[in-house]
Amino acid sequence: GKFADIAVIDLQSVHLQPLNRTISTLVYAARGSDVDMTIVGGEVIYENGASTKVDEAEVIAEAQARSRDLIQRAGLQPLLSAWNA
Repeated sequence: GKFADIAVIDLQSVHLQPLNRTISTLVYAARGSDVDMTIVGGEVIYENGASTKVDEAEVIAEAQARSRDLIQRAGLQPLLSAWNA
């Protein structure tokens, strides 16, 4: 068979009701948080609110570390410290 790219959307949320015009509701009212699962090339890449391919906590930690490093190298730490009180 052929591979399919599919997004599975939870249509039970209050903000998607009443579900009289499904396509319009999906286009104008659905949110990213309504996505239950995403399948790309036959492989599940997002399920139960998280990526199945990327360790999100690791990505966040790496972004924080790199941000701190860039701020220090640019000499911007004194400007930001007042906002981190």
